[in-house]
Order: sequence, then C-alpha cells, then structure tokens
Amino acid sequence: MNHSLSMSAESPARSIGQRSTGAMQQRWVLSPGLDGLLIIAAPVLCLALAIATFAWLPADRAATLVLVTHVVLTVAHHLPTYLRLYGDLDTFNADRWRWLLTPLLPFALSLAVLIHLRAQGYGLEQFFYLFILLTLWDPWHFLMQHYGFMRIYDRGNAAPRALAAGMDRMVCTAWMLYLLLASSAWLPELLQDLDTRLAVPLLLALPAGAVDAMTSGAAAIATLASVVYAGYLFWCWRRGWFVSPAKVALLVLTFGVMWLSYTPNALIREWAPGWSFKVGFATVGIVHMTQYLAIVWRYNRNLATRPNATRAGWFRWLHSRNTLWAAALYVIACIAYGEGLTTDFQTDWITIPVLALGFTSTLMHYYFDGYIWKLRKPGTAATLDGSATGSADPAPAGRRGPSLRDWLRPLLIFGLPLGLMTTVAAASWSVPQPAYTETLKEAVQAARAGDREQAQRHARRALSAMDRELPRVRALARLEDSSSRDAQLALLLYSHRWVQYALLPQLSGRDDIEQLALQRDGIAEPLQIIDRALARGGSIAHPGHEAMSLDEAQRLRDGWARQMQQLDQQLAQVAP
Repeated sequence: MNHSLSMSAESPARSIGQRSTGAMQQRWVLSPGLDGLLIIAAPVLCLALAIATFAWLPADRAATLVLVTHVVLTVAHHLPTYLRLYGDLDTFNADRWRWLLTPLLPFALSLAVLIHLRAQGYGLEQFFYLFILLTLWDPWHFLMQHYGFMRIYDRGNAAPRALAAGMDRMVCTAWMLYLLLASSAWLPELLQDLDTRLAVPLLLALPAGAVDAMTSGAAAIATLASVVYAGYLFWCWRRGWFVSPAKVALLVLTFGVMWLSYTPNALIREWAPGWSFKVGFATVGIVHMTQYLAIVWRYNRNLATRPNATRAGWFRWLHSRNTLWAAALYVIACIAYGEGLTTDFQTDWITIPVLALGFTSTLMHYYFDGYIWKLRKPGTAATLDGSATGSADPAPAGRRGPSLRDWLRPLLIFGLPLGLMTTVAAASWSVPQPAYTETLKEAVQAARAGDREQAQRHARRALSAMDRELPRVRALARLEDSSSRDAQLALLLYSHRWVQYALLPQLSGRDDIEQLALQRDGIAEPLQIIDRALARGGSIAHPGHEAMSLDEAQRLRDGWARQMQQLDQQLAQVAP
C-alpha cells in the first residue's frame, strides 16, 4: 500500500487527554482471530511453512517452490487494487483520467521495448533493466503497508496524532533500512543490476568497507530508534493512553522474522540449509500478500453493503456476500490473475504482452496504492470501521474530458525516468559483449581442431572479457558474504588463470617451468575460495551456472586439487 494507511483516524469523541483501555479501544481489520492468522502472526506462519518446505524437499527444489509461490502471489495481490479502483465507481470517478491514462504509458513503452528486443535478435532478459525501478520501490511499498497496519491498530491511542504517526514511522524505517543492509545481498544485487543493465558503475566506485560501515551505522540507528520508541510507549502507558498490543506484536514479529529471513545467521542455516536472502525476501513477501488481501476484502465488503447505487453490479454481488464461497472466489480470482501474468509461455506473441502487462501491473499497483489508501481521509478510515455513510472518494458533480494536465502527468511521473533508463540501457545493447564462457569454448574447440591462430584469437577475447568481469565479481564477493558469490569468483578466477598461464602459453609454445609454476599458483586462490563456499553450505548456484549443485561444486574442487598435485609433481621432476 505505498504511503497508504499513513494516518490514524480520530474518533470525534476523543480528546488528547482522554484515558483509554485496551479492552475498549483495540480495533481489528477482520476479527481478532483472523487478524492474528492473516496479519499479525502471518510472518511467523509463513517462515514456519518455508522452513518445513526445506525439511521436506531438497534445498534447490524448496527454494524454487518458495520463489515461484512468491512471484505468483506478488502479482495476484495487484488484482484487489484494481477491483477497488475500477469496481468502486466513486473512487474511479473521483480522478478517472489518472486511472485511465497513467497505465497506458508504461505498458506502451515496455511493449515497444520488448518488440524491439526480439526484432533485433536480443534476449528478452534485456528488458529487466526496467525492473530496477521496481526493486527500488518495493521495500518502500512493503514498509508503508506495515506502517499502515500499525496505524490502524493504534487508532485507540489518545497520544497526539502527529507524534504517534512519527514514532511508528521512525522505528519501522530504521529497522527496514538496517535489515536491507544487513542482508548483505539486497544492495549488492541492486548495484550489480545498475552496473550490468544500465552501466551505472556504483559497484566499482563503492570503497572497500563502505557497506560494513553503513550497516554498522544503520544498526546503531535502529537500536537508538527502538530505545526511543520503547520510551514513547512507556510514556503513553503512564498517561493511561492506549498502547495497542496488536501493534506491538505486529512490529516485533515482522521485523524479528525479517531478521531471521534476510540476514546470514546460524539459526536459519541450521533450520534450513541452503537458505538464501532471495528465499527470505520471498517468504516475507508472501506475508505482504496475505495482509493486503485481508484488508482490501474488508474495505470492499464495507463499501458494498452501503446503499449506494454506484456500487451496484458485480462489485456489490461479490463483496456483499458474507459466505465462505465468496471469499474463496475472491482469493481464486487473485491467484488466477497472478498465475496468468507469471506463466512462462512458449510463443512471443503471448510472452511479450504478458511481460509488458506484468511490469505495468506491478508499477501501477505501487503508484495507485498511494492514492486510494489514506487513513487521513475521513471516509477511508470510517469505511474500515464500517461506520461511514458517505464515500472516501466522492465523485465530482459532472464528467469532463481529459485535460492537458491529465496527459502530461504520466509523462512527467513515468515518462522521464522510464525514458532515461531505456536510453541508457539501449546504448549497451548496441555493443554486444558475449559471455567469456562462450568465447572460451570456441578457443578450446579451435585448439582441438589444430587451428592455433583461431584458438589464440578466441582465447585473447575470452581473457579480455574476464579482465572486464573480474573486478565486478570481486566487488560482489566482497559485498555479499555468500556461497554463491564465492563460487562465482572461484570459477572466474580459475578460468582466467588457466587461459593466461596454461592455454595461451601452450598455443604459443611457451610450456616451460616458469609457466608451470604460474599455472600451479593460479589454482591456489580459486581452490581456497571454493573451499570457503563449500564450507559455508549455502546455495552454490550463480549467474552462468544457475543449476550448479553442491555435489557438482565438490567434484570441480576435487579436480582442481588433483591438477595442483600433478603440477607439483611436474615441477619436482624438472626442478634443478
């Protein structure tokens, strides 16, 4: 819900000095039981299910299942936004041209990019440069939904509203920032995408130790924020003002589970060997979906039960039925929407528009939520309580055509950033740089065929590509302490030194004792790094070797060790 549920609703009868009790003032979204299941305890339940999945299945299959579930449910929870926005005519008519015109630009742009990529023979994965915008927006979106639920549960508090909202926002923001940095994966992956997809060289520009320093600073800020927040709650309690147990439980459980899921720690490695930040991010992301479906269902039900003609038809038909099958139909429709926009189709004429729709759906979900969910609107807060008789978004008296402002607004909000990103990304498409692995295969094939000149040409191209890649992979391994990054660095280092100290010297006839020593020493560092990766026990898969297992990495490591032994023997034989 972006900056959605951002202000608490004040009861007209409440005064700042009013004393209140938890029994009288605690309010719920659905009910105490359903809120506990779908909102407050949802982080713990989702984490338990994810850990159980790792106990039932091999690590790679368990990770895939969690990630796929998250992808489907992420898109699935967009549908309630659109049910609310386009199904409730009061909300729709309040700003109809925003809702109608804004999605057209990102959809048209993404569709045009995808068609261009395919027409020019590029892979559709080049399109994912646009998802960098979603990567940046997503944590804020999650944070504001969590903050919004805290404000809902705090509605009985008699503390000054600005102070109460500021305190909730402060502690949530401090912990979110710390956990993203402490994950040791979110920032490196973002920097990698910026570097490889948009040629923004922040990855190499970041000084050594900068992330550790930022993480330590964020930890200190989060700790200080927690102490201040605890003092604020104690201050409220001493004045007899309501301190919501639901809000405190949601805060502690959510960020506690995020710490277990996001950051490298002994507990999660013991409970679920093979766990990764991506799996943890997906697990907590599923929580976001259950919470969102719950609150939109409650809100839309309250809207549909009012005697308002603008909400007649299918919107009222679906949401006014207090039956299990109606709720089930709602959930099934959402999952079907998510499944449809995340299915891997085999034909371009389906894949391309589905990819464009999926990107647009996510972007508009983030954007629209910031407008349709504001508890500072009296109608919105009252609708959640089921007490309003008017509309949260009253429709204007008459209809009008789109104005110049209506057309310019999406151009300014989305046209400029998306256009700039596309221009920068397109510049890199015109300078194709084949993966070093493909060029290296060509060099080996030419050498086996006896074409030394062609083999040398391909080997030098592969070495040049590895020279460009090595600083980036070293930087990522330094920033992200994981088996995956170590394995990626080890394989690149081994390949680089094998070409430099073994293949090229052999092709040029320089197979002497000095080259044998260099070749032997060149294996030592990759071997040390792959040993570290295997000892850590996490997923070993990485870009270029997405399906690599721990057993395959172990066999690779043993092969390198045998090569070192053979080179030691050769050096001993020729030593003076």
